[in-house]
Amino acid sequence: MDAVSRSSQYLVEGPVYSETLKEFGIEGTIPDEADRERMSEIIFKELVNGIFTEGSRLFLDKVAETFKVRGCEAVVLGCTELP
Repeated sequence: MDAVSRSSQYLVEGPVYSETLKEFGIEGTIPDEADRERMSEIIFKELVNGIFTEGSRLFLDKVAETFKVRGCEAVVLGCTELP
């Protein structure tokens, strides 16, 4: 894992977002580990290189749908590469 991937991992898994959300009374959750790993692959191997595949788009849609089923009211695509 390179430095960029580690910093992204820290932002997603660490206290940065969760503590800020709590300040506003918002409960946050993140994708499971396997989904986070696949999302990182999509971001750092495809999107930063201008590669946009239908399979990757469908995967990200599936992850969002999983949250919807769990009762989440919103999904934040917190990455500049996610168009």
